[in-house]
Amino acid sequence: MNVSSAFSWKNRLTKRNNNPLLPSNIRGLIIGKSNCGKTTLLINLLLQPSWLDYNHLYVFGNTLHQQEYQIMKRGLEMGLSKQQVANIFKNQDQFDQIKANPLEVIDQCNNDKKNDIKTDFFTDCIMIPDPKELSIDEKNLLILNDCFLGPQNKAEAYYTRGRQNNCDTFYISQSYFRLPRHTIRENMNFLILFPQDVRNLTHIYADHCDGDMSLKEFKSFCKQVWSNDHHFVTIDLTSDIMTGKYRQNLDTFYFPTVINTSA
Repeated sequence: MNVSSAFSWKNRLTKRNNNPLLPSNIRGLIIGKSNCGKTTLLINLLLQPSWLDYNHLYVFGNTLHQQEYQIMKRGLEMGLSKQQVANIFKNQDQFDQIKANPLEVIDQCNNDKKNDIKTDFFTDCIMIPDPKELSIDEKNLLILNDCFLGPQNKAEAYYTRGRQNNCDTFYISQSYFRLPRHTIRENMNFLILFPQDVRNLTHIYADHCDGDMSLKEFKSFCKQVWSNDHHFVTIDLTSDIMTGKYRQNLDTFYFPTVINTSA
């Protein structure tokens, strides 16, 4: 019997246009210790106009009181464009000089609405919706910020079923190994690593890099990247070693010495 594609149903999802350096559908992890730069990187990805394509943003985490999240939330809710919100961060020295509260300045904006982005921010991770509750007609983006205290099955669902509901996902965590292995870690396709200890690095190598390069070369590559403040290692599992699987930050490709696996 011939197997025909006529008996599968194609989802007509709203097309999104993430930056070419990112997967077309993202199941991402951003891993690093406190104060390493995770939040700064995330804010850049969310606000730089050419990176993430979304029009419904969901953010969950118990650190949403941070000024960065408050400014982004208020700005997008008030209808400011991504670029306008980004400009607030870029000009924070001027806000300090005149002792102005950026949230109050945003509240005084009377500009016409510059974006069509819906926003939902929750400090309780138990409120994470099931993916099937999301509209496939929207470009959904889910941010999970250290949601260890909430039910992990809700977060896991986005790494197994998120694509069907047109949802990109980033889980921001201090620990790679506290994340569920068989759902989140094995289904993620985009890994960003800030400095890791040798033990964690060895296990990450075994999960995603063995066969591409030696462990010694992988450690050397990571050490070189992390010798620069706030730089990070990217492992893009949607690419191969010649098209950007390994990178310093997002745009500097690293081409490893390929292991001859037949030896």
